[in-house]
Amino acid sequence: MTAVQCGNYSGLCDKMKVLLLDPAGTTLATVATYSNLDKTTGWVKKGTFSLLAFRG
Repeated sequence: MTAVQCGNYSGLCDKMKVLLLDPAGTTLATVATYSNLDKTTGWVKKGTFSLLAFRG
């Protein structure tokens, strides 16, 4: 995770990407991207993700 200054936002804009990788470490898909720009006062459960397209 990397902290960067985000435009007019006065705080840090930490971002986290959830990636699906193959055994060699190559990115197959970006499943989700999160940042603290949409923060709340507590924990928020995000939706589920289907990885069926990558089965096999």
